Amino acid sequence: MNVRRLSFFISLLFVATSVSARVFQAPLHQSEWSASGGKTLCRLRHEIPRYGKAAFRLAAGEPLTLSLAVERTEPDFVEARISHFPSKWMHSSSENRFFPVQTEIKPGKHKKLLVRGDAAETMLAALVEGRIPTFSYSWTNGAVNTETRISLSAVNFFQPYDEFAACRQQLLPFSHKDIQDKVIFFDNNSKVINSASKQTLDFISSYLKALETKDVVMGSEAAKYGGKTDKKWFDKRFQAVKAELTKRGVDAKRIKPQYQLAQNQDNQNIHLHLYGPETSRYFGYHRKQINVGPKSKSRLNKLARYLTEHFTRGKIVISAHTDNVGKRHANKEKSRKRAAYIRDYLKNRGVPSERMVIKAYGETKPRFSNRGREGQARNRRAYIELVT
Repeated sequence: MNVRRLSFFISLLFVATSVSARVFQAPLHQSEWSASGGKTLCRLRHEIPRYGKAAFRLAAGEPLTLSLAVERTEPDFVEARISHFPSKWMHSSSENRFFPVQTEIKPGKHKKLLVRGDAAETMLAALVEGRIPTFSYSWTNGAVNTETRISLSAVNFFQPYDEFAACRQQLLPFSHKDIQDKVIFFDNNSKVINSASKQTLDFISSYLKALETKDVVMGSEAAKYGGKTDKKWFDKRFQAVKAELTKRGVDAKRIKPQYQLAQNQDNQNIHLHLYGPETSRYFGYHRKQINVGPKSKSRLNKLARYLTEHFTRGKIVISAHTDNVGKRHANKEKSRKRAAYIRDYLKNRGVPSERMVIKAYGETKPRFSNRGREGQARNRRAYIELVT
C-alpha cells in the first residue's frame, strides 16, 4: 500500500471516530415532486420528511433559485454548502463541485438554505441525470463534530420536471422589478406618448394580463412641487396612458390614478410615474442667493434625468435675471453665477456641458415692475429653455 492510500485510510478512520452524521432524504415510497406556475413564476417542489421542503423557483427575468426550508429546530451553524453525488446504481462518478449556501432568516418564517444561478442550475441538471443534490452543514457537540446532510431524491422527478421545463419556456422575458417604478417622459406641454414609452407600456400590459391580481397605479414625478400646472398635465397624460393600456387589452378598472404615490410602497401593484418638464424649468431667488435650495435641487434632479433619458439632443438654454437693486454690472455678474450654478449642477448629473448655454441678463429684462418688493422677488429668476 502506497503512502497516499495509507493517508486516505487513516483520514477515513479519523472521520469515523470523530464525526456523527444525520442524513435526511425522502424514502422511495414517499418521494414526491410537484410543479406549478404561470407566465411570471415557475416552481418545482419536493418534501423531505422530518426535515422540510425543497423548491426550485424561477421568476420571470430572474435567475433560478433552489431553497431548502428548515421546518425543525436546528442548532446554529457557521457554514453550509451543496453538491451532488451519484446514485447507488451509478458505477462511476464525475468530480464534485461544492457551492456555498446562503442562509435566509425572515421573521415568522422558517429558516432557508439558498443557492442561486449557476449553483441552482447545476443541481437541477444533476437531478435530470439521476444524481443526488445534497445540502450539508455541521456543528460541534462536545468532542463530536455533528454533520447534517439533506438529500433530494430523483424518484418520481421526471414528470413534474417536464411540467416545470414547459413552464420555463413560456415565462415572460422580464420581471416585476424590471417594470416597477418606470417613468413615462413627455415633451413640454404635450400628452403624446413616444415609441420608447409605448414599448414600456407593452411590457406592463403583458405583465398585467399574465398576472390578473395586480393593478397599475400612476402618479406624477413632480407631485411634491408641481402645483396646479403639473396636476393639469398629469390628468391629461394619465388619460393618454390609460387609453394605450386599454388598447393593449388591460381592463380599465385596473388602471388607477394616485397623483402623489407614497414612498416605500409594497409590490402589490405596478407603479408608473408620469413626468413632463413644465414645472422644473423656473427657479426663484432671494436677493443675495446664488445656489438653489433643497426643493429646487429635487426639481433639478428630476430635470437632469429627463435631459439624459428623454430630451437627449436639443440645446438647453439657461437664462438668469436679477432685480434692479444694486449696481448694474454686479447684477449682471450675479445672474451669470446663478446660470453657471444650474449648468454645473446638471453637468454633475450627466448632462453634457456642450449642450448647455448660459445667458446672464442681470436687471435688463424685468418681467414685473421693480418698484415694489413683490415685483423685485419675481424678477429674481432663472429659466431653462429646451430648444430642439
